[in-house]
Amino acid sequence: MKLVLAITCLVFCARGVSSHGIRAKRGLSADEQKKLLDVLNKDRQENGEKLQHKMAPMTYDLQLEKKADSIDCDSKEGVDVPLQFNSVGQEVYESGEEGSSIAGPLFWPSATKIGCSKTKKCSWTIPEELAQKIHREKLAGKTISSQGLCVTDAKIDDEVKLFNLSRKGLPHPSKYGDLIGVPKVNGASLNSFFYLIPLFLVFYI
Repeated sequence: MKLVLAITCLVFCARGVSSHGIRAKRGLSADEQKKLLDVLNKDRQENGEKLQHKMAPMTYDLQLEKKADSIDCDSKEGVDVPLQFNSVGQEVYESGEEGSSIAGPLFWPSATKIGCSKTKKCSWTIPEELAQKIHREKLAGKTISSQGLCVTDAKIDDEVKLFNLSRKGLPHPSKYGDLIGVPKVNGASLNSFFYLIPLFLVFYI
């Protein structure tokens, strides 16, 4: 009996530590913030030079980080960028060959601040109308899943509307997801496996 109680205590304590660790990973550490800004600002300057637009350096904003973690997945603000997505999302991304990029908000000249969540998850079912519009009829009814999200303070104004960013000229959003350690979508993680341990212990005992 004592052994059972001891194991139960260890399990719940470990779960508490793991949960705390997961909460801590939602935002970015100071080192991750620096990595992101160093690479993103370099990419912004390079793309700005190509397109002859002046790009202001971006800074990291903790309020936007909170927004990234709590924003509605159906938000129509247009300033959020998912960092990792599944194969269905990738196919939709590739369908925008000549259109604007999903990474666009990271590169709009009016964007000066950014905040990111590493754990924000969203999913959307593709309606038939959209599937037809992007000439991917077979995707109708399938689900796009994403993890990780960055939000910028870009202003959706006439400047942005005129600033047509070709997908070809911008990095894939996963470049920044990989940089700050956002897991690939559909991949197994140690945390998800860890939560199965209590079940194994219960049945084994």
